[in-house]
Amino acid sequence: VLARDICRLLTSDSAYLTALGEYNRRFVLENYSASRMADDHMAVYGRLASVKTRCSEYDALICGYFGYGNMGDEAVLRGLIRGLRERKPDIRLCVMTASPGKTARAFCVDTVYRFDMARVRAAMKKSRLLIFGGGNLLQDSTSNASLRYYLYILRSAKSCGMKTAVYSNGIGPVLEAANLERIAAALSACDSVSMRENRSFELAKSLCPQNKNIRLTFDPVLLRESDGKNDIAGTLGLEKGKYFVISPREIDRFSMKKLADAANLIAKKYGLRPVLIAMQRGEDLPVCRALAGDIPGSFVATENTDLQCVLALLADAAFLISSRLHTLICATSAVCPMMAYSEDVKLRSYLEYSGIAEIAGISPSADIKSTPQEIGNIADAVISRGTEIKAHIRASLPTWRALAEYEFSEIIKLIQ
Repeated sequence: VLARDICRLLTSDSAYLTALGEYNRRFVLENYSASRMADDHMAVYGRLASVKTRCSEYDALICGYFGYGNMGDEAVLRGLIRGLRERKPDIRLCVMTASPGKTARAFCVDTVYRFDMARVRAAMKKSRLLIFGGGNLLQDSTSNASLRYYLYILRSAKSCGMKTAVYSNGIGPVLEAANLERIAAALSACDSVSMRENRSFELAKSLCPQNKNIRLTFDPVLLRESDGKNDIAGTLGLEKGKYFVISPREIDRFSMKKLADAANLIAKKYGLRPVLIAMQRGEDLPVCRALAGDIPGSFVATENTDLQCVLALLADAAFLISSRLHTLICATSAVCPMMAYSEDVKLRSYLEYSGIAEIAGISPSADIKSTPQEIGNIADAVISRGTEIKAHIRASLPTWRALAEYEFSEIIKLIQ
């Protein structure tokens, strides 16, 4: 291509070269002149100067599963902060996190250790709004203690006179009926509730029929896009379109073996190389390495430590098998066909909500009861309808992203 272009320039007439020179000069003056670059830098400095930290009062206290190194949850926090600061540059934010110093440096916010309840209560007393989410925080499958903690946070916020916004959440799995009643009581008192998939939305409406401020939205991670500059596939020696991605999480060894057997079937049938990624590095990387031992020719992408790398890797993949919801959402943003392998109902619900299930003509979600052949059959359906799935995602993304963006405006209304 370079040789062709040089030859074209060397053999072009003077009129063409004059027109080309004038166009190039205009382009540089409009986009790369000293004044334009200075203006761009000043705009960045202006945005940074408006960021408020070490505040005596806060517009919002943000609660979620932050500070644990989970790439999806950290992306939720980044998207939330970005969306709020775009609409209110001087917004004063404090984040409840497991890693206060790290979160403060990464997001330029005030922080409080999420289990220091005295400091959390102190932050609540000087905050106007609690932003609760995102993620499936209201569930008891992890433990009753986790659910009790989050319900306590919601109740405490109200007792401190705060407004509460449940932001891009999901409900469940909930194993105890009494816990559903507790969740209903907490959500009924909230000023704003948005759910990121249809099953949780319908459940929230049924639990809180009197609360008219319950909306269906999309997870803010969907707003993240690949910048197109990261050729992670090439860097890792992968041929574009000739690999598929597996995003696992810890499960029992027998179920892991079934996933490995299915991956081997898919790799052999379609000539694709399996690539394993860890969305929550501390938990998922050992699982990736264990799976790689059962999948000959597979590759563990240990360098994938940021979301841009994940998005770029998915954009060039044939399809995705995921046990993590946020990897499915990243695949949606990257326009990559996908299926789930998980017991967690939220993954299946997301694939139904986004319309992937309907286009695939089969529920694109396997669980630990599925055989390797059944997992492979779902993969066949997703791969065979990959073109239709991609077209559906591309057509729907503007609407889905608009829904996610709308939530920022609703939060700003609550603090004004």
